[in-house]
Amino acid sequence: MLKEIAIITIAVSNLTAVEDAYKEYLGYQTVDSGAIGSELADLWNAPGMLEKNYVLMRPEKMQPVYLRFVELDDDSAYEPMQTFGWNAFELVVKSPDALVPYLEESPFKVLGPPKDLYPTEGAPRVMQVRGPGDEIIYMTRPAGGGKVSLYDDTFVGRSFIVIVGGPSMTEMQNYYSSNFGMPVSPAQDYAITIISRLNDKPLDTTYPLAVVPLPSGSMVELDEYKPWSRPRLTQPGSIPPGISSVSFTANELDLVKVGWVSTPRSISVAPYNGREVGLVLGASGEWIELIEAEVTDKTLPATN
Repeated sequence: MLKEIAIITIAVSNLTAVEDAYKEYLGYQTVDSGAIGSELADLWNAPGMLEKNYVLMRPEKMQPVYLRFVELDDDSAYEPMQTFGWNAFELVVKSPDALVPYLEESPFKVLGPPKDLYPTEGAPRVMQVRGPGDEIIYMTRPAGGGKVSLYDDTFVGRSFIVIVGGPSMTEMQNYYSSNFGMPVSPAQDYAITIISRLNDKPLDTTYPLAVVPLPSGSMVELDEYKPWSRPRLTQPGSIPPGISSVSFTANELDLVKVGWVSTPRSISVAPYNGREVGLVLGASGEWIELIEAEVTDKTLPATN
């Protein structure tokens, strides 16, 4: 049922600085900006977000996967990778190693140096970065010959993996399988060093990890967190801090089995462009927008 990642919404307290950083260092382009209107505030059940500023950005090659940064008052209680919900996203890059010196004097701080995921020629090569809005980004050169290409040799491309953390692997696997009819891999233990590093735990600590494959090589990664993690606090009338939500295109919204937080309705603003959109909560409290997939995404012109 889930088809593709469409939008990753990230709450930030420094909207202009974040927009400038993504433009200057990652080559992203702003395709829309303005203030959150009643359509989205109602969809999110978040009246406090009305009139909050936002920017909508896409990679240089204009691939239709958006990063939406929304202005949110600074929440000093939030720290990435310590609470349940969406905790990171993964960008296709041409060379993580070439990015390291390029980002040295930037607001993007390298947390984990580039490394191959396994000792095989052509293996994915990845590094972890903390962005200017405290978002965690995996920057990955995909495995050779995989479905995800480098998108016309783009230095930094679109997001193709989103990562959710929660207290129960079984509940997360069952949620995506039973509610969306998606295949879900068995869980395996991995030393996910970025989680350990940001929680001051030994770097060899292992965490159960599973994936939900989507068409064209994209996927949802499921990470089971340890008992030291906790639910993410969201202020009344607001959206979650950090990575607030992930939007997926989906077929047949009327067949969704899970209860809607907000039932599907037409949203006119970009990049929905009149499509039906609904909101559900995942097994770990993650916000999931479902966007009808029947209408072809309309390319938006870049703005300065």
